Amino acid sequence: MKKVWIAIAIIGIIAAIALIGAPYIKDWLANTNAKDEKPIEEQAKEALQSVIDEAVFADENPNEVLSQTEERNGFEILSFSETETGGVARVRIYAPDLYTMAKELDEKNEYVTEEELKNAIVDAIDKAELVEREVILEFQATENGYEPILTMEFFDAYYGGVLKLLDEALSKNNEEATQ
Repeated sequence: MKKVWIAIAIIGIIAAIALIGAPYIKDWLANTNAKDEKPIEEQAKEALQSVIDEAVFADENPNEVLSQTEERNGFEILSFSETETGGVARVRIYAPDLYTMAKELDEKNEYVTEEELKNAIVDAIDKAELVEREVILEFQATENGYEPILTMEFFDAYYGGVLKLLDEALSKNNEEATQ
């Protein structure tokens, strides 16, 4: 019988401690979890970087032009707002100015072989001025966090205007074909 009373007393003491300490424990647990959880901008940055890495490094032997560009470009999440379906981020992107570089290389037109041209492009990327652009990028909420919805505007900024260059070349070819 003595053991029963001792067990009841111990349970009573534990219950009293739990009732008295519950608000403090709840606050401590909330602060501990808040410290472990990454800021939402960091989560968005990691999700975006993961998608880019997956696309870029899918090929075990990426070409030199892509590798050289990847060494110099990047992005920063400036702000992130949650929405019902995910979020919207304002992203600052910096990259070598491939648009201007390609125009200048095309004007010179002094390369005889494909290898000479490739070497000139890699060298020019290394020396190209970095350009910055801000874009708005949407993210979709998933079970694993956020997934960026990449746009042509994002890719054009991330690769220094190369999509604009391609669009101009295609337009020029279409004009020449219709004349």
